[in-house]
Amino acid sequence: MKNNLSIGDLLYRSKLLVEHAGIYLGKGRVLHNSPDGNVEICALEDYANGKTVKVVLSHLNEDKKNELFSQAEQLIKKARKYGVLANNCEHLASTVLHGKPSSEQLQGAGLGAVAGLLLAHCYQSKNSLLYILAGGLIGCMTVNAARKYDCVV
Repeated sequence: MKNNLSIGDLLYRSKLLVEHAGIYLGKGRVLHNSPDGNVEICALEDYANGKTVKVVLSHLNEDKKNELFSQAEQLIKKARKYGVLANNCEHLASTVLHGKPSSEQLQGAGLGAVAGLLLAHCYQSKNSLLYILAGGLIGCMTVNAARKYDCVV
């Protein structure tokens, strides 16, 4: 399973209706932020949790790979509490790989929620919240369905 992976590869595994993101650190280890509040390094098998792991290859140069370890260490030391909107697993991965927090799933959910609100308004629905929630869910799922994975381990 680990032979196809390189340091810095972005990993995703299914977690209910969303994808849980992590970063491969080599030697079968994964850095991730879990909802139990821990930024941690765990075994790839523990991260996978019995599910298929989808991979987006990073193609990092050696300098960036070396930087990744010090960033991971710093993030573990000053770990902030997990937050769906402000400090989720995608935020952690994006911060380490690109220098700033970002979450494609949240962006998709936000756009979907706005679309749901607009539909509710167009139909003059009294169930606007239902439209917003459904739109957010569809937006998040669309982002995950459209993501291009390089391989599966």
